Amino acid sequence: MRRVSTGRLSILVEEDVDLPLPKAAGGALTGGLLALGTILPQTLALVAIAYAPLLLVGLPLNPLWCLWSAIAGITIMFILARGGGAIFGVRPGAALLYASTLTTCIGLAPSLKLQAAGVMALAAACMTVAGIVIWLSVRTGATAFARYLPAPVGRGLSLGFGLTILWIQVKTLGGWFINAKGGFQYPIAAIAAAFLVLVLLAVALPWRKKHPNKPYLLLLLPVAAAVVWGIEYVTSIPFGWIAAPAVKAPMDLLPLWLPQNLGGAVPQVDHLQALLPVITVLIGQALFVAFTFMVDAAGNAAALENLTGDAYDLNGELRASAITMITLPWFGLVPASSMIAATRPLYDNGIKNAQAIWLGNLVVIAGLLGLVGLVWLGLNRLPLVYVVAALVIIGLNLLEPSLFERPGRSQGERQMWWQTWLIGLVFALSSGIFAMLAGFAVAVGQLVKGVEGTIIRSTYTLKDIRSRRWRNEEEDALIRRSGERCVVIALQGTASFAVARRIREEISRLVNPKNMDVLLVDAHRVTHWDLTALEAFKRMADEFQRTHVEFMLSHPTADVRKMLSETIMMFSNTDKALEWAENEILRRQGIAPALQNKPYSRVDALPLVAEMSDEGRRLLSSHGKVITVAAGMPVFNAGDNDGSLLVVLAGNVSIEVPAAPGSEALRVASFGTGMVFGEMAFLDGTPRSGKATATSSCQLFLLSRNNFATWAQQYPHDAQLLLNNIAKQLSHRLRFTTGQLIAVNA
Repeated sequence: MRRVSTGRLSILVEEDVDLPLPKAAGGALTGGLLALGTILPQTLALVAIAYAPLLLVGLPLNPLWCLWSAIAGITIMFILARGGGAIFGVRPGAALLYASTLTTCIGLAPSLKLQAAGVMALAAACMTVAGIVIWLSVRTGATAFARYLPAPVGRGLSLGFGLTILWIQVKTLGGWFINAKGGFQYPIAAIAAAFLVLVLLAVALPWRKKHPNKPYLLLLLPVAAAVVWGIEYVTSIPFGWIAAPAVKAPMDLLPLWLPQNLGGAVPQVDHLQALLPVITVLIGQALFVAFTFMVDAAGNAAALENLTGDAYDLNGELRASAITMITLPWFGLVPASSMIAATRPLYDNGIKNAQAIWLGNLVVIAGLLGLVGLVWLGLNRLPLVYVVAALVIIGLNLLEPSLFERPGRSQGERQMWWQTWLIGLVFALSSGIFAMLAGFAVAVGQLVKGVEGTIIRSTYTLKDIRSRRWRNEEEDALIRRSGERCVVIALQGTASFAVARRIREEISRLVNPKNMDVLLVDAHRVTHWDLTALEAFKRMADEFQRTHVEFMLSHPTADVRKMLSETIMMFSNTDKALEWAENEILRRQGIAPALQNKPYSRVDALPLVAEMSDEGRRLLSSHGKVITVAAGMPVFNAGDNDGSLLVVLAGNVSIEVPAAPGSEALRVASFGTGMVFGEMAFLDGTPRSGKATATSSCQLFLLSRNNFATWAQQYPHDAQLLLNNIAKQLSHRLRFTTGQLIAVNA
């Protein structure tokens, strides 16, 4: 807390600051003990997951391996991922990935003539490649993909971890009742062990539900060991134990150093080509481990961010985890990372300072080293029934309860539910690589769906958006009445194979496709055209040609012009395309192009002066002058100070403002016959704001401010009518522009 003063007001503000060392140490001690209650039993239990494949090559399980995995891993993470505000350890996902790698290497062992130590060394080499991939992903920024993968990928992966752990325990229990010949047997020891597992679960599960962040698994360990030892002592029923080898010297407590234990386990092949399939399999396994580890880490980081409310340095963690993955497997150890399951109890008990949590890792290391000391003293056995029960609970903790409820009613919720279960079941029932492929399939599907959902930026008809060509009242009314016959679709991003289908959907949503005369696609914001999109556009153009629908495209790239110019009309900008579409709508409504811009031979025939007196109209024309401007010639330039009013008698005039260097000028308005322009400078005397250019040979009526003032003194009523008509045109343009802004920004 700190005090903030503003004038006479003084308030206390809570902030996350570094605690003084004594307070941080006190929080670290309490937090470390809480974390140890989660990490210690989980670390011991995971030995039956991470190293179970080694039983196939004759190596017994050694609890010291998982203990040293946690000790070494936490130490490296503590040094390299400083200030992370998380407790580190061995996650169940990392144990499963290491077990998967061992299983893959055991499958390759016969062809390479590997012994047990060679299998572990080959697995270490594979994990090293995976660690290098993770490290390179961090350096290149490629880890960002893990943050933005669809939710079903991360959730499905966690579900797959949980289901796999549970399935392994089911097979372990079933194995107690199967003899060496594959038949069923019911020995009293197996029945008693299974019964004890159920009793332990019956005790632990209610406690887990009521106190999810208390160290119930740690408290259950001595109880289970005492009960099993007591039953063995009284009844002589043999129970299974996972035991560390007898310790004759302190060096026996240390983990393996695989390069020194390879002996005759160096890979042996008859020819070099035999190594190629092996290398291919190992690279595939390494990529699977790297991808899965990063996705799992991203999910864990997201959970930490939800817990703490602060951004978590995922790249910093992955960088440190990559080092553990590169180094620790060469000692037969499992890589480490942050653990939300061990961090949450600290927050639930009010320990939220990142410095105290970070220091709490030292307490966890000390506790694990203390357990290694107990192994030195002879406490080196772990009851198998406890390991099975603990792993069942660990597996259940990885399952989201919502996945076992009926999915929501919305289509999106149902799709996420099914996709999550697809990935989870594929991971649990088949190779992990297939789960990775399923995850990629879901990710690509979601990406395509996202692209489909965002490729169309907006949709309009000519009732919503128009060109900058001003029309007379008759033309304007016809375009408004028939505007729905022209559909305008603005695209953005990458135009892929799905864009044509999305365009058809938008057309059907807006109008009846049978009533459409013109389709304009605005590609101004398209960053890339996929070849499949161009093919789809070509097919769509052929379909529209058969139904007499004009298909237009604005802002085409060179590749688009090259491939589609024969079937689709191309326009350099959307404004020109809209003007053509308006003319086409008018043509189909019976107004021929010749009638759309009918010239006026006399000034007194203009609609602008229709309500004036006959004498006023006649003398107005004598106070001004008619000028002729050739096509392409300027009428006035930006910055001119002539202040004259101009009316189009024949032809067309475009008002343009400068654009960015290298781009064509921006047309802000285009005027046809009977329309006024230059009125702003005429009314307020300011310099011209844009350049007026004759787009065709023009006749213009020009009225200077001074001549208007002279005429207005003689005919004040007519002058007022003229100014009212100019104001009406200005009001109409302003109202129309406002309506377009509302339509574009809706």
